[in-house]
Amino acid sequence: MLRAHGRVRVPRNRERWRVAVLQRVRHTARRGGPALLEERKTVTALFCDLVGFTAASESADPEDVARMLGAHAAMARRQVEVHGGVVEKFVGDAVMGVALGRLDLLERLRAAPTGAIWADGLARTSWSAIAAEAGGRHADALDGFRVATSGWHAFGDPDEEAHSLLGQGRCLVVLGRPDEAATPVHRARRIFERLGAAPALAEADALLDTVRQSAR
Repeated sequence: MLRAHGRVRVPRNRERWRVAVLQRVRHTARRGGPALLEERKTVTALFCDLVGFTAASESADPEDVARMLGAHAAMARRQVEVHGGVVEKFVGDAVMGVALGRLDLLERLRAAPTGAIWADGLARTSWSAIAAEAGGRHADALDGFRVATSGWHAFGDPDEEAHSLLGQGRCLVVLGRPDEAATPVHRARRIFERLGAAPALAEADALLDTVRQSAR
């Protein structure tokens, strides 16, 4: 969620900035050059994070948390850079982006036709499904994973699509519907095999074993 937009004139590192200014003053004085002129620049600062991340991450699987953070960070960096900014830092789920003299950065991101807002919504859907599964609300999680699967497929992110399919399989097993679980898990396995994602492929195989045992 995009939260703030404003102007800052704070140097990135005050001590390094102070030393650099003093060195420049001394150099100018030795050469008998013109007086040092102050220079101020306007910078746009943008902050974004995942809504509900702290509460949801406390009960979610660490691997799911890491995967969602990775997807969130990659999407944020890509969109900020496309619109003329740079990512200054990541702090957990929070991202800080800056753009020199670009006061319209936030507006450009909000109006972006490149799918930034769509992907953000899909990330929230996936995250909500993961949190619901961790909280034992498997019917709600199943609905969320189904929506996320369709969305990630349309968006063109096969890795997220496959993980959503695995989520469907896990929920269906817990809900006592292993026969239905086999189809999404097999689909996920084919995607992971195509991507060469060995750890995820092993996870899919383990879940398929669970599906077979539950169906007996």
